Amino acid sequence: MQFLLRKATLEDSQFLIETRNHPENVRLSASRRIITHDEHEDWLHRILKDNKCLPIIIVKKSTGKRCGYARIDQNGSTGSITVVLINEIQGQGWGPVIIRDVARMGTETLEGLKEIKAVIRAGNKRSVRAFRKAGFISCHEYKELEDGEVELVWRSRLS
Repeated sequence: MQFLLRKATLEDSQFLIETRNHPENVRLSASRRIITHDEHEDWLHRILKDNKCLPIIIVKKSTGKRCGYARIDQNGSTGSITVVLINEIQGQGWGPVIIRDVARMGTETLEGLKEIKAVIRAGNKRSVRAFRKAGFISCHEYKELEDGEVELVWRSRLS
């Protein structure tokens, strides 16, 4: 694999907020708004202490450069996944590989995690394709938000 997955630390704070607040990422986010520095710092300190949350930094092995982040939030045997890649590696076919490895890391790290759900804006076709290629399957599609969303699920082979 060309990428290393590691747990996020406080030293990743600036990278995380800059990546999260990139205009394209804001557009595709759940809140669709820029996060303030104070909001980000409070959030980061909270999730780093939470044993039901796995914040991950994605690093390109050849350069050591951070190229994305992911997070799995666990609620019982189910988790929700977020994956954000920087623009330079998008569209090169790495998304499904990274998503699959993040999901596996989640089931290996978060005790009792058997299923991971991804909720993706319906207009984000690239992400829907990447998650499907990574082994996520459609649960249902629904239109609660203006743009609608697609919910995909991944089940651990261990369950």
